[in-house]
Amino acid sequence: RLLDVFVVVAAMTTWAAAQPVPPDAVLDSISETQIRAHLKYLGDDLLEGRGPGTRGEALAAKYVESQLTIAGVAPGGDGGGYAQQVPLQGCTPTAESALSLKADDYSMQLRWMADYVGTTQTSPAQDQWVTLESDPMVFVGYGIVAQEYGWDDYKGADVKGKVVVILVNQPKEGVWANQSLTYYGRWTYKYEEAVRHGAKAALLVHTPGTASYAWSVVQAGWGGTITRSAVPPPSPLMFQGWLSEAASNALAKHNGASLAQWFVTAAKPNFTPQALSCAASLQMQFALTTFNGTNVIGVIPGNTSDAQAVVLSAHIDHLGIQAPILRNLKTV
Repeated sequence: RLLDVFVVVAAMTTWAAAQPVPPDAVLDSISETQIRAHLKYLGDDLLEGRGPGTRGEALAAKYVESQLTIAGVAPGGDGGGYAQQVPLQGCTPTAESALSLKADDYSMQLRWMADYVGTTQTSPAQDQWVTLESDPMVFVGYGIVAQEYGWDDYKGADVKGKVVVILVNQPKEGVWANQSLTYYGRWTYKYEEAVRHGAKAALLVHTPGTASYAWSVVQAGWGGTITRSAVPPPSPLMFQGWLSEAASNALAKHNGASLAQWFVTAAKPNFTPQALSCAASLQMQFALTTFNGTNVIGVIPGNTSDAQAVVLSAHIDHLGIQAPILRNLKTV
C-alpha cells in the first residue's frame, strides 16, 4: 500500500539517543494485550476499511500520531507535525471487455474478474480507451534481472511494445535455494522491470502457492479502484494485471507446455524468453480522481551523524469499502 507509518531511526545505532536499550528489554516490553488493543481499533468497521484519502484513513493516521506522541517519538512530517500529505490518484475501471488472446489455431476470451484483473499506469482522459491491439506476447519466466546472482530472465530479448507474462515470486533452486523472498520476487518489482524493458503491458501469473494468497485477494485488490502515485512512472504500462491460475495454465497449454512446466523451465539459469503464439487485445476505460493521502512520520535521533538513517515502515491504509467478492462477505 502507499500510505505508511515511517519511524526514522537516525544514525542507525540505538532507539534512544541517551541510553542504548538491551534487545531482551525491548522484547520483554512487547505485550500481546497492547497489540490486540491496537488491532481492535484499527480493524474496526468504524474506520470503514481505512481506504486511502478517506475519513477512515485519517482516523487511523490520527491514532498513530497519538501513539507516537505517547511513546515520546518526535514528529518528522510537514510543518513540524507528524503528518505528510501525499498526492495520489484513484484509478477505477468504468468499462471492461474480455481480454482476447488469439492465435491462428485457437482463441481465448478471458473474463474480467474471473480470469483477469488489472489497471493502467497511464493517465487516460475521460472516455479515452486503454487498448491492446493484437500485441505480441512473450513469456519471460520470473522476469528477474539480478546481476549479483548472475541472473537475467530477459537475456536481451526485445519486448518493446509487447505484452510480457511473468511468474510471481522467485525460483527455489540454484542461487535462489534456501533464500527468503527478495524484492525480485515481489509483484511490484515485476512491473518495474517490465517498464525498464519497454513492455507495453505486463500480466502476472497467479497461483495461491507463489502469491501466498487466494485469487479472491487479487480480485479484491485489483478489481476496483487502484490507488497510485499522482506522478506516473516514465514509459508507463498501458495495462498491468494478473491472470488466474486456470487462465495461465490454459495459455501455457496452447503454447505446447503446462503451467507446471513453465515453473520448471523458468527456474533454470539458462531460461530464455519464449515468444507466445497468440496476440493480446483489450479495451477498457478508467476514471481518475486526485486526492491527498497521509503518511505519519516519527523520528528517533541516534547517537552519531545525521547523515544516515534506518527507515522502518508499515502501511496504515487498506482497501476501504468495496463490493464483496464472495457471498456473505462484508463490504468493509
